[in-house]
Amino acid sequence: MYVKYKCDCIADTNSTPVLSVRCLYHGDSIKDWSSVYKSPYRVVIHWQDGMAGFAIHKVEYDQYDFPRSIERLSITPIYPTTAELAHELREMGFTMEEVSDIFYDRYLEQREFFPEEK
Repeated sequence: MYVKYKCDCIADTNSTPVLSVRCLYHGDSIKDWSSVYKSPYRVVIHWQDGMAGFAIHKVEYDQYDFPRSIERLSITPIYPTTAELAHELREMGFTMEEVSDIFYDRYLEQREFFPEEK
C-alpha cells in the first residue's frame, strides 16, 4: 500500500517499518492512501450551496492505485446521505460486499477532478 503526501511525494508502506504521518523530505501531512479494494466505483462528494451530496462515479487508478480520474457523470443520483446512496447501490444490484468495498476507500471530491465545478 502507498500513501501520498500533500507535497505529492509517495511512500511505500510495505518497505518501511513505521508509517510516517509526515513526508520525510518536506514535512507535509498525508493527503491520500492507495486503494486496497480497487473498486471501479468510488463515493464522490458534490458540494451544492455549502451542503455535501454523495454520488457514485466510475474511477480509474494510476500505477500506485491512487484515483487518476473519475467520470464526470455519476452512475447514481446525488443523495444527501451516504445511507441513501448505499441503499441505491443495493437496489441497483450491488452486493453488500461490493458496497462495503466502495465505502471503505476515501471519499473523493468532485472539485478534486473538476475544479471548475465548485
